[in-house]
Amino acid sequence: MTQQALYRRLRQCRDRITPPPGFAWPEISEGQLVMMMSPRPRHQYTAKLVSRQLDAQLPEGFFTFEGTDTDDETLGKLRVPDLVVCSGEAMQTDDPLDPHDIVLAIEIVSPSNPENDYDHKTRDYPAMGIPHYLILDPRDGTWTYQWGIGRAG
Repeated sequence: MTQQALYRRLRQCRDRITPPPGFAWPEISEGQLVMMMSPRPRHQYTAKLVSRQLDAQLPEGFFTFEGTDTDDETLGKLRVPDLVVCSGEAMQTDDPLDPHDIVLAIEIVSPSNPENDYDHKTRDYPAMGIPHYLILDPRDGTWTYQWGIGRAG
């Protein structure tokens, strides 16, 4: 089975399930559905603060959005960044957001699974064509900003 065929099959499964209480919609990576716990209040608070700060600085027509599906069928990846910065026009669809429409993807590190943000998504976002990636780590108040990594396979 090709990577795209596996992705389409996983995508169909994902679209038919309802996450159990306490879990977010699954992502797709490395040929499997990846279930994550729903964000906790501290996580949501951090997202709200960052969203407000960014929106006040963005050019006309660009906004910060929360929890938006973005996928790359060629790579077999579907990710749900905590926050994305893109044009309002790019959000005028019911389909997953095209990663090339995203200016910045932001992840707020989860204490239960930090390697997902620091390792897996550090590889996935540039491979998907997302040019800027910001990791916010409320556990120790640090942040990591990545850009210009290029598209990798």
